[in-house]
Amino acid sequence: MNSNKKAKARREAQAKKTAQTKRILTTGVGIGMLFVGLWAGLTLQSAFAANTCGGSDEALEAYLEESQAREVTLLKTAQEGRVKAVLYEREDLGGCIALFQKHLFGLRWSYDGMNGFSDDGLHLTGSWNEGGFGGSKCEITVYGDNRGGEVNAYAVTDAGETVAREDLESDYILDIYILDGATELPRTLVQYDDTGAELE
Repeated sequence: MNSNKKAKARREAQAKKTAQTKRILTTGVGIGMLFVGLWAGLTLQSAFAANTCGGSDEALEAYLEESQAREVTLLKTAQEGRVKAVLYEREDLGGCIALFQKHLFGLRWSYDGMNGFSDDGLHLTGSWNEGGFGGSKCEITVYGDNRGGEVNAYAVTDAGETVAREDLESDYILDIYILDGATELPRTLVQYDDTGAELE
């Protein structure tokens, strides 16, 4: 009888020890996986963080000022899908445009038109990727200073009917278009006054 009790006590002690060992191992593996996850996350973030900023106007302004070592003033922002465009002004250049793409850790810088833009109408810029994942894709932006209200409408005539707008506001203009399946980058921007006449 005593031997049975002793054997049972040994089994219970062994089971308790095994359960405790399992708990320790599980906790250790969990902590290890947490550290591996944190390390992988920090590695990914450092790999993708270059030229990356947050999506708020304040974050964009701070990024542009830091990257260019100049004070900038945001004029207007617009977003279409994963593309975000920013019109801003620098004292030494005047109006400029920057394009960002949404990525895992925020907005990643894509293009900066630092040659400035004038106040005599609208301008067209864009990029075109042929083939690759998702097929051919074109991103174009119509932008400029229309505070004088000279431009009432525009059309990008070699991009089809979808890239056009009427009754423009007397303000900064910033419109983004994403064209799937584009075979080339559209380049012809036609502007019209309030009578429908084409502007030079």
